[in-house]
Amino acid sequence: PANGIALNEVFSYEISNVGARIAVIIRRGDKDGEIIGHNFVDMVAENSGYDRTDEWNYFKAGVYTQNNTGAADDFDQATFYRLDNTHN
Repeated sequence: PANGIALNEVFSYEISNVGARIAVIIRRGDKDGEIIGHNFVDMVAENSGYDRTDEWNYFKAGVYTQNNTGAADDFDQATFYRLDNTHN
């Protein structure tokens, strides 16, 4: 989100995929917290970046490292307090 998430700040996010629409909601705190970001992608819209029928989409729970210093004692960490997954 534009106003960011601080280091060690607890936040939650929800990803929903209905048809060709993927929506993401980001909240401060838990699943009932203030919404601080919301966006969606229509995967079939021309030039959406996702409009390829020959590729699969997946979701990852974790972190993509932004640490590229190469120091032996550097690391990334993510803590999940709750993880729900449903398929309809």
